[in-house]
Amino acid sequence: MYGLRSMFRANGVGAAVLGFAACFTTGGASAREIYCRFDQGLSVHDGGEYSRNWTVVTSGVRTVQLAGKDKPTKGCSSNWRSLGGFYRPIEIVKSPSMGRARVGPRYRVFYASTRTGNDELAFKVHWLSRTGEKQSALVKYNISVVDKPM
Repeated sequence: MYGLRSMFRANGVGAAVLGFAACFTTGGASAREIYCRFDQGLSVHDGGEYSRNWTVVTSGVRTVQLAGKDKPTKGCSSNWRSLGGFYRPIEIVKSPSMGRARVGPRYRVFYASTRTGNDELAFKVHWLSRTGEKQSALVKYNISVVDKPM
């Protein structure tokens, strides 16, 4: 590292490189803002009923545009692929009253809202056990919609 630093100083480009790096670090602060947050460690079992807290920033808040995307992301998604093989799609059994929810490809549940407050979403997941037995569980999301990134 010392050799690299002295090379920049010798070429007179050290200040330019530091200035360029500063552009990324100041812009990176907004990239570290959190727009979705879940309770960690939800483990589901056949026939169970589970609750999870989900904090979401309103879709009207300006979000960071990810590389390769045409538009900034809106709303949040939850991925349920880790359960294993699914034998039927996730089904929403209670739609949110304030926002909108949908089931997407690869066993994802999407949620977005333009208003702040508390909302609920419930859905059933259906998967196959290791022995091929059909299993299902009910998952309820208690959603807090806030107006600022966390």
